[in-house]
Amino acid sequence: MVGIKNIIFDFGGVIYDINFQNAKEAFNEIGVQDFDKLYSHTYQHQLFERLELDLISPTEFRNEIRGVTGISLADEKIDYAWNALLEGFVTERLDLLMSLKKHYQIYLLSNTNRIHYNYFLKQFQELTNYKSFDGLFSKSFFSFDIKRRKPYLHTYSYVLNNLGINAENTLFIDDSIQNIRPAVELGIKGWHLQEDMCNLFEGNYLKQNIIDRLINSHSNL
Repeated sequence: MVGIKNIIFDFGGVIYDINFQNAKEAFNEIGVQDFDKLYSHTYQHQLFERLELDLISPTEFRNEIRGVTGISLADEKIDYAWNALLEGFVTERLDLLMSLKKHYQIYLLSNTNRIHYNYFLKQFQELTNYKSFDGLFSKSFFSFDIKRRKPYLHTYSYVLNNLGINAENTLFIDDSIQNIRPAVELGIKGWHLQEDMCNLFEGNYLKQNIIDRLINSHSNL
């Protein structure tokens, strides 16, 4: 068994708190009913996937939102409602990551878009001394930047190849089980997060029971 040297973290739902209900309520507030039929934790209309892959610009996204909903909404109202799902950072998690980087190579892999990125980057800069996420992580990968997103297998291959790291000593932590499965297919160890990420670590290292489970099954699926 090769020890864990690299940890790849998902962003929303792992490091950063998000709440899909907030977005539903905010869109309802501006007149868009049943927004969760377009976007939720388990389902995203192809419009949102295209935005996350940078296949459409934020301007085109807003225009398509107006088209899909049939409502003439100002850009500011769309951004307000779209950003409502972003609740914020938990400082304890940021503190933990700063400690973990002394013992592991830590990376970030996130499905996100330029509108959300600009919003939470500003929060990150205000909370830390870093201008970008590459200050905290050995490297960060955002879907709109790399033109790849989870859970497609080629996304994980791209990350491994780009970093020049081995799957067998790499752990991927994500709160969506559908994102974990393809990573495990490539030999990456996967952890489907169902608790606060801080609970996986003790003394800035992975807890022994977590390591034991990964040794036996490569994941907690």
